[in-house]
Amino acid sequence: MRFDAWEYALKSTCGHFHAQPNRGSKSVAGHFAKSTLLGIEYADFACDIVSINRTKIDVLRDDWQHLYLLVQISGQSCLEQGDSRDILNPGGVYLLDSTQASSLTFSENKAHVLSLHLPRNLMMAESSSPLMIGRVIPDSVPAVRRVTSYLSGAMRSPSSSSIIDTYQLLDLTRNIFSTEDRSKLLRATLSNRESRFRFVVRVIEENLTSESLSIGFLAKRANISKRQLERDFNAYDLSIAQLVRRKRLNLARELLIIKKRKGERARIIDVALLCGFRDISNFNRSFRAAYDQTPREFFQTFIV
Repeated sequence: MRFDAWEYALKSTCGHFHAQPNRGSKSVAGHFAKSTLLGIEYADFACDIVSINRTKIDVLRDDWQHLYLLVQISGQSCLEQGDSRDILNPGGVYLLDSTQASSLTFSENKAHVLSLHLPRNLMMAESSSPLMIGRVIPDSVPAVRRVTSYLSGAMRSPSSSSIIDTYQLLDLTRNIFSTEDRSKLLRATLSNRESRFRFVVRVIEENLTSESLSIGFLAKRANISKRQLERDFNAYDLSIAQLVRRKRLNLARELLIIKKRKGERARIIDVALLCGFRDISNFNRSFRAAYDQTPREFFQTFIV
């Protein structure tokens, strides 16, 4: 397969990522295929290239946000994101955050990887505990073997996917990467404005559909005053209400896409309520302002 065709398939499926071929090579020994499973897009790719990279500028260029569930089928990948660097061996899984710069470097042997593109807002909003994003979980963990076995089977035979639904798959993934240890995140709130801001954004994401989400709730979780919290957000030219609305709208869009891919009907009022909107008229206005379409128009015109 020609390298430029392989990289084009990567970008059209996963967003702004850049591949680095072997020196002097214009071809890739491997493949790149995309499909959907339970309404979620995934990529199945193999390659003998040097690396796949995503910069901070690439992050800003992408409108969609995902948590990429990477499953190493064969070969080996070295993954870097944030301050972490880890090795993904066959059978292991890794959760890659599309909102951060990252790098995947491959071993000399051809690597084969599955990448399930989980809707980030939906994954975060329904998580009962912090997720270990940017961490390898090995196949020695029974839940990992269960998920990877299911994914491999379902991708070979799509009809077998009926034994599980979308939300069960998301829950299984959350369970694999969940942790009750908030100590590191809590310590970060004491250091500086940037880390406090990141912490509060994470708390918003984890409580996005909760009726208790408020400035007072967030300030208490971050152990700071409401005024300090507002100053932290003002420093980024952003209000808490704006961020919550934006993330809830992204969540609504994710839910509509899943329903469309699965061939299900979409009751707009149900989607609005699930995403934390109590006023359907306000939901429709906000959605149109963000995406130039009403939720109904978006659902009807989205191309699977």
